[in-house]
Amino acid sequence: MPSLHAADLLIAISIASPILAIIFFFLWLKRRRDLKSLADEVARQEEYLTGQIKVAEDSKRRVEERFSAVLDIETKVQKVKLEHNRVEADLEGLRSSYKEKRQIYDRLLEKVAIFDELNRPEFVGDHQLK
Repeated sequence: MPSLHAADLLIAISIASPILAIIFFFLWLKRRRDLKSLADEVARQEEYLTGQIKVAEDSKRRVEERFSAVLDIETKVQKVKLEHNRVEADLEGLRSSYKEKRQIYDRLLEKVAIFDELNRPEFVGDHQLK
């Protein structure tokens, strides 16, 4: 009896093998077709997205061209602000320098005024008036 079961098993395997091979073949064909359609869909999406990128880049370029004057003005404003700050610093230095020099000048005027008063005829004395 045990050999009968082995024979049945061999018959079942010999019948099932071609059927399973056919089933696996059709499953493989379906999978291949699905992968091909998926690859086609990816290619279509890539083409669409590439087109969208080109449209966006063109739009960006047009906006940059349209507003290039504004961008140039912003750059010029930054340069003018830097120049203004530099001039303000120079002006502050000049004011400080002027203040110091004015103090020196005022002291010198006071000293010269003393000599001028001493050299006037009323201060010189009798021997120079004669």
